[in-house]
Amino acid sequence: MDKAKVYFVQTGCVFNNEYYLPYAAGIIAAYAFNNQKISAFYELADIIYKCEDFNTTLNNFKNPSVVAFSNYMWNCDFNLDLAQKIKQRFPDCTIVFGGHQISNPAEWLEKYSFIDFTIWGEGETIFSEILINLCTEKEYSIIPNIAYRCNSEIVETEKKNICENINNFPSPYINGVFDKIIQKNTSDSFAAILETSRGCPYHCAYCDWGNYELP
Repeated sequence: MDKAKVYFVQTGCVFNNEYYLPYAAGIIAAYAFNNQKISAFYELADIIYKCEDFNTTLNNFKNPSVVAFSNYMWNCDFNLDLAQKIKQRFPDCTIVFGGHQISNPAEWLEKYSFIDFTIWGEGETIFSEILINLCTEKEYSIIPNIAYRCNSEIVETEKKNICENINNFPSPYINGVFDKIIQKNTSDSFAAILETSRGCPYHCAYCDWGNYELP
């Protein structure tokens, strides 16, 4: 039996034809596919890291089961347009939105009918739980920090402050998550992001590196 295909989308800025490797999507993918249940049922099909011609980008998706978007101010509009088109072409595909731009998970579902799940805060463990529940018992209410659709209702689960020890996460560089990107795009130059810490005890107004806070 063919495995269900999981795609990630994390597009960013380009400087002198140099692309940042999509670290946020990469570490979430590395964590998820380190789980035997997930790797037995799903395959990591691709990580979309650059904004190309819209139709070219859309045609990269081949029968997706889950597409997860990492959202920030510079890619949010692109993500919304792409997610809507994916849902139109593949209506059974599950669309997941996460990232810094998701401050109110339920509000995004109310506004955009093509999004199935939103994640608030850190995504490694939460996204993995979504994948596991999609292919098993579908008990989404037990997963914290998400909003999802249940029939015609939007359900928002309990928000919890989660600051994981990043030393417990497998590296997307060591695990080979980025190998396919680099090997397929030999004409592109890449910059690598290294995460040495997560969160900050300060909450300066000009910076978003501080921990997520419960409202």
